[in-house]
This record gives sequence, structure tokens and C-alpha cells, in this order.
Amino acid sequence: KKISRHGIEYPSLPQGVVKRLATTLAKTAGVGKAKISADVLGAIMQASDWFFEQLGDDLSAYARHAGRKTIDESDMMMLMRRQRQTSASTTPFALAQRYLPRELLQEMRMTVPP
Repeated sequence: KKISRHGIEYPSLPQGVVKRLATTLAKTAGVGKAKISADVLGAIMQASDWFFEQLGDDLSAYARHAGRKTIDESDMMMLMRRQRQTSASTTPFALAQRYLPRELLQEMRMTVPP
């Protein structure tokens, strides 16, 4: 386990998951049969750790700014807007349709953002 800059232990994403995602993204980008070296996989693992730690910090800051101690859906929606993942033409549901497996998509209850 790793220690965050706040002194909290956290697990990394499983290496197999990260490698599968990186390989899939490489194929999507047109790289065919991409092989990922151990050094590159380590760098991707480190970057994903940093990404999720920053994501947690951002969500926490949004909740605090709203006067809450608990992160809720509106905080995630704000983060997605600020990262330009969602817009008037790209909704969370559109992203879910694009990236999630059908069986998971069917389980989700998507609401219209405020």
C-alpha cells in the first residue's frame, strides 16, 4: 500500500487492470499490438495513483466549499465539467454509453445534471 500526502494508506489499482486499460487505449489510438514494458507500466501506475489522489482532493474541496463534509454526485458533476469531460453536448450518460459495458450501463440510474 502507498501513503498519500495526507498520511493515509491507499491501494493502487491492480497492475493487471492498468495494463489492460493502457493496452486498450493504445489499440483505440491505432497502435495495433502495443506491448507495454515494465518501466512504462510503472510510470502509468504512478500517474494513476497521482490522478486519483488529486481527484479525491478536488472532490473534497468541492464538498467543503459547499459547506458539506460528504462528497456527493454534484461534486463529481462539477469535477467532470471542470475537466471538460461533460458539456452541453456531452452528457455523463453519453460518456457512460461510450465507455461502459452494456450490462453495467443497464444497472445505472442516470439523472439529468443541474
